[in-house]
Amino acid sequence: MEILTLEALRDNYIYILIDTFHKTAVVVDPSESAPVLEALHKRNLSLTAILNTHHHHDHVGGNNILLEMFPSAKVFGGKNEGRIPSQHVFLAENDCFTVCESQCRILDIPGHTRGHIAYYFEKEGWLFSGDTIFGGTCGAIFEGTPEQMFESLKKIAQLPPNTSIWCSHEYTEMFMPEAAKLDAHNSKILERTHRVKQLRNTGTPTVPLLLQEELDTNPFLRFSNPEFASQYNSNPGLDTFLKVIQASG
Repeated sequence: MEILTLEALRDNYIYILIDTFHKTAVVVDPSESAPVLEALHKRNLSLTAILNTHHHHDHVGGNNILLEMFPSAKVFGGKNEGRIPSQHVFLAENDCFTVCESQCRILDIPGHTRGHIAYYFEKEGWLFSGDTIFGGTCGAIFEGTPEQMFESLKKIAQLPPNTSIWCSHEYTEMFMPEAAKLDAHNSKILERTHRVKQLRNTGTPTVPLLLQEELDTNPFLRFSNPEFASQYNSNPGLDTFLKVIQASG
């Protein structure tokens, strides 16, 4: 299976998973249809499924037009989401299915929305995480609670550290300075900030993220680190996470 990354809207990423043998494809969070159709046409691929992490328009905006062009494609999403256009398949925690000959398992990760899910390919070490985690930060809490976001991020933090995180926005450069304010004694953040600037100056994506680097430099994943918690005079865990949320404004 091959991953093709498409840039869309202002800072979105759309991912196309390609079965090169069967010339079929699956798209993750198509914010718009045009770049997807162009990529499929260029490679002579047939679309078999749309994987949506949540219902926001900048993740589902291309669904209906793609279905017009590929009417047999199925739309996957969380069972608690309810607002994904033309959704066919309703997924819950630990549901498994096959994508391009590879096994995918669902992680239920509410917080950003109440029905947000992620698609985890354990063998490949890939997590398609939507808007729950970004480089150096976490997603905004629109419908869920901080406690839900804490549990969702804890679930991600427990994956193998070499997991590649394919999040849906290019936010790393924007939020690394905020991470430095929230974790002022962390030299790894400064190193990462410098490297991220170099990447973005050449137009190179910072995604996929490496989970180990997020564990080292993302304040919203460092809630279990006693040294980090001590900066907030709190106990490692939810107490630290809530204080970091409050400090981030």
